[in-house]
Amino acid sequence: MNIQQLHYFDVLAQYLNFSEASKHLFIAQPALSHSIACLETELKIRLFQRDTRSVRLTAAGTVFLHEVREILGRLDNAIEKAHQTDAGFSGSLNIGFLSTLIKQHFPDWIPPFQEKYPNLNLHFEQMYMAPLREALEQEFIDVAFTRSFDLVDSPTLQWIKIYDEKSSLILREDHPLAQSDIDFKALAKEPFIIIAPHISPYWHLKVIQICANRGFTPHFAHRPLSMETVYALLDAGLGVAILPNSGQVYNKGNLTFIDLEGEDAKIDVVIAWKKNNLNPAIPLFLDTIIGCPAGF
Repeated sequence: MNIQQLHYFDVLAQYLNFSEASKHLFIAQPALSHSIACLETELKIRLFQRDTRSVRLTAAGTVFLHEVREILGRLDNAIEKAHQTDAGFSGSLNIGFLSTLIKQHFPDWIPPFQEKYPNLNLHFEQMYMAPLREALEQEFIDVAFTRSFDLVDSPTLQWIKIYDEKSSLILREDHPLAQSDIDFKALAKEPFIIIAPHISPYWHLKVIQICANRGFTPHFAHRPLSMETVYALLDAGLGVAILPNSGQVYNKGNLTFIDLEGEDAKIDVVIAWKKNNLNPAIPLFLDTIIGCPAGF
């Protein structure tokens, strides 16, 4: 028994006429008769009662027809779903992100894509920059909203810039240095707070370079493991920090953000993916979010 036989049976049950059914199927009438006879032999039941003037379903044939049409319907649905998945219209997409970016931009970025592709299941993973990079390389996630400086030496990843972000000096609003232009010599004496280097090694290097370009070396007094702790220490007045300006989403109102001038203080916010990741939803996502498919 095969799908073709079931299809022939379904069409004959619809027309109840071998001549009309064979015309619809674009096959010779003897070929249709042979296929139905083989099906009945294999099933060991009669599906049709035939005489010289009519063809009609037997009781067993009627029951079998109901089941066959369910099978053919499920097959058509499976084929359609497979085509949609291949085209990226269904399936799943795993999205990694930095916490500040989701708070600031996801309400604008994600709903248009969900509206356009409602059959695509989206899964979200919040991570820090180094884990995001590793997750992309290992294909645990398909795309990531992150910052480009953590990706530059990866041969397997590519990305597209979404926008520029500034770096800011962050300190309590009652800090003496918050009330005037930045005094970089005075900053050299301040305790700096930075997320632990193994959590985001490239940010650690970037902060050191930003400070070096302004004539001083930062004294890192605190290296917490999470951004939430960084901002808790800033709130407590235990130091100052240089962080992306988007961190203002953490500000409870008692911190001052002073944007740093200069190209070295700019940060590229990007959407990144692995070059040979074959998930067909990736180009659809990129095209919806930033109007540019993967590999463009």
